Amino acid sequence: GASLSIVGLLSLVYGIIEGPTEGWTSPKILGAFTIAIVVLGAFAWWEVKSDHPMLNLSVFENRRFSAASLGLMLIFFAMFGSTFLLTQYLQSTMGLSTLRAGAALLPWAGIMLVVAPLSARLTERVGTKLVVGTGLSFATVSLLLISTLPANNISYVGDVLPRLALMAIGMGLVMAPATESIMGSLPRAKAGVGSAMNDTTRELGGALGVAVLGSLMASRFSTSIATSLSGLPAQVQAQASSGLAGALKAAGTLGKPDLAATARQAYVDGMHFAMLVGATVTIAAAVIVRRLLPRVSMSQVESSHSIGQPTSPAN
Repeated sequence: GASLSIVGLLSLVYGIIEGPTEGWTSPKILGAFTIAIVVLGAFAWWEVKSDHPMLNLSVFENRRFSAASLGLMLIFFAMFGSTFLLTQYLQSTMGLSTLRAGAALLPWAGIMLVVAPLSARLTERVGTKLVVGTGLSFATVSLLLISTLPANNISYVGDVLPRLALMAIGMGLVMAPATESIMGSLPRAKAGVGSAMNDTTRELGGALGVAVLGSLMASRFSTSIATSLSGLPAQVQAQASSGLAGALKAAGTLGKPDLAATARQAYVDGMHFAMLVGATVTIAAAVIVRRLLPRVSMSQVESSHSIGQPTSPAN
């Protein structure tokens, strides 16, 4: 089971990452996706057949478990994908050093440290469904706003920081209630399964976020900058089309500030497109959570029973 999952996910992520470079219809990429489909299908078959499966797929019949796992995976999809692109934006477009770009992301962590503990109290008052759905909605708004970031005259405080704050609030609202839903939906004997799925959804969502959003940006970047590279040596064209860093290096070597400006605009255009796709994914997740995730958690049900207050977990 472990071997099949590794090979299947490796092929999937490889195909997504290399698609912009090799071409989405190239034999290598189509082969990678075919291997991923076949091997992941074999993984599912093996887990159902095995007497001691690594991942008991029957747990996904529990709507609470499935909806919470999906919400957690896609919020990490949004966080990792947006961080991956924003880091390059801060350094190559805004001109920040590596250290300053890292420091610019620190408010993200600080806001999450405040919001995450508060999400448990909010869940007790208004229910898991509303808190997780609201968190995904905050992430969606953040991605939509990131898709409007300018390529010039950028203000960190006015442009970047508010968008980071919205994403951090969304992350903080989703993580704790979704984790509680995953763990609380399983009996204690299967706590290991819940803990493993809690980690796996985060790691898988993060890997796919970087792969998918990064590849979408790279595809749009290559298309946008192609017209500006005509007439240049083949080696320079290859370097410039490889990414923003390569384009800026080529522009510096050739002494072409216009090429550098075009490359920055092409990167921002690609980032905008990727963020719009990411926002589509997170709003779809919010709708699914709204439909499938129970309104209250098991801890709320047990608490209400202990004080003699009836409740309906099915709502």
